[in-house]
Amino acid sequence: MKTIKILSLAFIISVAPLFLTGCCWFDTCGCGDNFSQKYFKVNGWKAINVLIDSTTTNGYPYVRLDSLPETASHPYNKVGINMEVKAEYYSLMPINSYSSLMACDPLPNGHQGSKEKISAIRITSNQDFDTEHPAGTDLAEIFLIKKMGFYNSWSDDVAINLRTYSNGQPSPELAYTLWLTKPPISSKKHIFTITYEQTNGDKYIVTTRELTFS
Repeated sequence: MKTIKILSLAFIISVAPLFLTGCCWFDTCGCGDNFSQKYFKVNGWKAINVLIDSTTTNGYPYVRLDSLPETASHPYNKVGINMEVKAEYYSLMPINSYSSLMACDPLPNGHQGSKEKISAIRITSNQDFDTEHPAGTDLAEIFLIKKMGFYNSWSDDVAINLRTYSNGQPSPELAYTLWLTKPPISSKKHIFTITYEQTNGDKYIVTTRELTFS
């Protein structure tokens, strides 16, 4: 009988950490938090021309995440540019070895954001936009920017001027949508180049496909 008690005690001691880990609370063991790569680092960007509707409530555009045909033309307030980050995800804490026993949903990668800071976002065109903005001139003052949340949903933040946004040196988001506040006058066909810079010296340049404005 004594041998059975000893074996039973040894078994309980050996499996106790598994049950304790599987039943822990979010704030005590990081359930659903330590099991994802919480932060992201910018490794580049891609730019996609998209259809939008910037006339909806509070100026929050509805975005259709599909590429536009180069041969079609669109009103300036019906098209935008989606900037999507090429991210490297990481965590500052080691992954718990008992993660397979956790009965909670993992949070999405990058949910704690980035520790990097934006120093500038500039956007130029290969064509003259109007008399005040010849080809190669920074157009940030006539673009709005709105960040996207996870799963391509809109964040609660309002859309603001692109230059104002980048001058505030915010941390980067996983995705943005940019769109014009007025139509081009000098040319109807534009290829935009977006230059993204960080305070740590990192710099990335991305170019859109041609956009034709009606």
